[in-house]
Amino acid sequence: MLNITPPPASVGQFLTATEVTQRLKVGKSTLYRKIRNEGFPKPIQMGLRCARWSEESVSNWLEEQKEKAAA
Repeated sequence: MLNITPPPASVGQFLTATEVTQRLKVGKSTLYRKIRNEGFPKPIQMGLRCARWSEESVSNWLEEQKEKAAA
């Protein structure tokens, strides 16, 4: 039997571009436009062709946008 333990809570989760676009409900071109023009967090390069976003940074950005909309 395979025994898998989850990572400690201090280790953040990382999201793929597809996961980020699903959360934002936008396409990939809009995601990269938001990075260029709207201050969306840049991805972390984890390899030559591997980029991920910190789940925490995406959640924080979404909260900031909600606060701006409410003001």
